[in-house]
Amino acid sequence: DAMRVSFGILTPNQFLIGPAKLQINVASGYAVISWPGNAGNFTLHQTDNLGGAWTAVTNSPVLSGLAWQVTVPASAKARFYRLIH
Repeated sequence: DAMRVSFGILTPNQFLIGPAKLQINVASGYAVISWPGNAGNFTLHQTDNLGGAWTAVTNSPVLSGLAWQVTVPASAKARFYRLIH
């Protein structure tokens, strides 16, 4: 479903990675945000307002099985997350 253009030879890790998709699960007052472990090097950002400033989540991701995970306190107000490569 996606086409990639590259200059040079891709390594197997670069070739096999797909787009990183966030998954968010909430339990016991915390949100567990995860994305595929083979997605490459990403930084998780957050904002309270899509038109506002994005800031990096300070919690370090932990590799759990085949996915990177970050646990953050669940908030009563909406919060948006994105991955930056």
